[in-house]
Amino acid sequence: MTMENDRKKRMEPKPLKGIARQLLAQWTKKVQKTDQFYDSIWKEVAGERVAGHTSIEKIVKGKAHILVENSMWMNELTFLKDKIKISLNKAFSNNGINIEEIAFKIGMIRKKSELSSDVPPLGK
Repeated sequence: MTMENDRKKRMEPKPLKGIARQLLAQWTKKVQKTDQFYDSIWKEVAGERVAGHTSIEKIVKGKAHILVENSMWMNELTFLKDKIKISLNKAFSNNGINIEEIAFKIGMIRKKSELSSDVPPLGK
């Protein structure tokens, strides 16, 4: 009889509101983990100084979208695009992510209060 009760519980419909909240919570945690992962890789690749003014917004179909604080950072990083791509591919190599293209755009940069000072700047 216990198996029958368990089966009935699984078959009972769950309120949509609860399912939506659960899915949103799972998605939010995943996005936060992804942002933290990208931030740590970017800090490693770009260095503290550059990472303080830039961040990886997203990676979609092999294209890394990098947010920059202003046009000066966009111009500076454009000259280093090939080196950045090589460094990102090395950093992401164990995660099955391959960067084929990089796009810079001016935007709001996430706060990086946990930046470390022991990471060398890009180009050194």
